[in-house]
Amino acid sequence: MDTIINSNQNILVLSVLSAVFILLFPNFIWAEIVVLLIFLIITVMGEKTLLFIVIVSFLTLTSTININLRTVVQMFNGLVLSFLFFKKYGLEFRSYPKIPKEIGLLVFFVFLSMVVATAFSHYILLGFDQIIRTTLFFIIVYFIYSLVEDNSDIKLLLSAFIVVALIYTYTLLYGLAKENFDIIQLNLKKVDRVSNDYINMNAIGSFFIIIIPIYLGYYLE
Repeated sequence: MDTIINSNQNILVLSVLSAVFILLFPNFIWAEIVVLLIFLIITVMGEKTLLFIVIVSFLTLTSTININLRTVVQMFNGLVLSFLFFKKYGLEFRSYPKIPKEIGLLVFFVFLSMVVATAFSHYILLGFDQIIRTTLFFIIVYFIYSLVEDNSDIKLLLSAFIVVALIYTYTLLYGLAKENFDIIQLNLKKVDRVSNDYINMNAIGSFFIIIIPIYLGYYLE
């Protein structure tokens, strides 16, 4: 009975927020539709699905599609991860998961090198901007790391990476098809991006270089 009441309350709150959003932002009804779809998915599949959606959207909805869309995705995903993290751990700092010392040292030296480089740079403001971006990146990674508890969560992450890999593979094949699968001609034209500048080919290569060993290590263990 309590579950039904809570469910009805959530639906009522979501309906009110949806109506307010449509009235305030009539040109962004598509965003409201996306949010409603996400809510339905979460209702059916559970809260953990949010982590799956966050990872896939972070890696596939790039700024080359739409800069405003990318900004919305970043803000939405940041809020979702913050919500999941603080819902689970609250403000009890002692309960926050500790990162391995090796990774902590790596992060420390990354920031140290960035601070030193910024201090001796002619573009100090740009350097601080990159430091802030890197800080936000590590916070996002830490939130995801903190939300992974057991083997099922790891499989969820791997499933998200599979979806991303399929999307990247499609864009690669589509870009090659536009060049009649002539790799030599593609390189002669110095085309470093595919599928209407969807994502840099080096980024795609880096993704597969990182992900393939992870899959091999997990499934061959």
